[in-house]
Amino acid sequence: MAAARCILLLLVCYIALCQALPTRPVVLVPGVGGTILNFRDNNLQTSGRLWVTMRGQDQLFSQYLWGRYDKDLDVMKPYYDHVEVTIPTENFGLAAISNLDPDADWPVSTYTAYFERLINRLKTFGYVPGKTLFAAPYDWRQSNACEENLHRLRSAIETAFNGTQKKVSLISHSMGGLLVRSYLHKYSDEFKRYVEQWATVATPFQGAGGKVLNEFLTGYNLGNRLLKPETARALCINSPPVYELLPNPLFNWSTAPYVKGCVNGTDFNIDAVTGGGRDLAKLFSLSLRNYTVKHMSDEIAQPFNDLLFDLQLQRKQQWDTVKVPENIRFLNIYSKGKPTPIGVEFQKGVQSYQDLLFASVKYILGDGDETVPVESAAGDRFGDSSNIHRVAVSCEHQGCVNAEDVIHYILCFESEGCVLPDFIKQYQLQQQQQQQRQQQEQQQQEQ
Repeated sequence: MAAARCILLLLVCYIALCQALPTRPVVLVPGVGGTILNFRDNNLQTSGRLWVTMRGQDQLFSQYLWGRYDKDLDVMKPYYDHVEVTIPTENFGLAAISNLDPDADWPVSTYTAYFERLINRLKTFGYVPGKTLFAAPYDWRQSNACEENLHRLRSAIETAFNGTQKKVSLISHSMGGLLVRSYLHKYSDEFKRYVEQWATVATPFQGAGGKVLNEFLTGYNLGNRLLKPETARALCINSPPVYELLPNPLFNWSTAPYVKGCVNGTDFNIDAVTGGGRDLAKLFSLSLRNYTVKHMSDEIAQPFNDLLFDLQLQRKQQWDTVKVPENIRFLNIYSKGKPTPIGVEFQKGVQSYQDLLFASVKYILGDGDETVPVESAAGDRFGDSSNIHRVAVSCEHQGCVNAEDVIHYILCFESEGCVLPDFIKQYQLQQQQQQQRQQQEQQQQEQ
């Protein structure tokens, strides 16, 4: 606590020398799973929150979030037309990303809190919802190129700009950074007109690691213990952004994410790069060949979606060409020092590829934020200039946006006249000195 107060005092004193906050409106952009989703069942005449909820999470997830990919509309649609998935718009979008279960009591509320801490800190420094503070919640089951999601982001940015006639500062987390990159790619002139700077936190620019690979095999529950991994898997097979989160085979990985196992006595070790990623797609396709899910009274086939796989490769080729305009400041905050799944290794051999869906796996760990490998998060490929900044912290993926280090860097980034490189050096020096003092105190106690 003493260290946190000391560092916070450093930040406050530094910003006090600069122009007072806020200097420009801020738009917050959440990541995958980072927006509250509601449902409306027009047959049953019922509605409610379906993500996140402590009551019936697994059942609601399968009943209302599962769906099929519509290639003509380029969206994932519910299986039945009487189901609608909606997004809360209260408090200028902030309510949808602050705490993902507003009804949760302590200590659960600390787990479901998302942008809450950063929002409160920004408000402490003078930001006002609807005037200088906005959010762009979206349906995270849809592609980062989805027009509806891009419209939500564009609308929030234009609203923030029109209210102040000042260019906007974007703060994104995780996949929200990929949505911003998609916006920059498709609406580059608009981006230049409305955006002054962009800070992103824990963004998987080159894809996620072992967890997203396992999403197509035994399943991964997005960190929600009330959700069964296999329930999440059934959603992800037809969800475009999950394919977009696969490791980018066009990236020069030092350690490419991989899957290793044994089927019918034959060993396999397939990484995400070999064959342009298609060897990995073949593994998923074989494993999901006969996969079905029970939805309501129907048995629905859920094979690997080759169309979505090909589409994400095309989009990555396009997104790889994106550069931040020269006059726009960019800050990439990424995490290292946390054990992060890189490889997925099956513990025992199985008779068929379909058996992999039910086998036990072990994650082989590398460096990152426990979800995104460090080389992906640091690999924005935006080049180097005086307006491009990158800084490493150490935090868990979901919690990075609320980490004190991250908040301090963001506040400096938002402050007019706060020289970010200088502040980073001072801040890190302060941390090193504090760690040395703690080590000395521990040694003295042991003596």
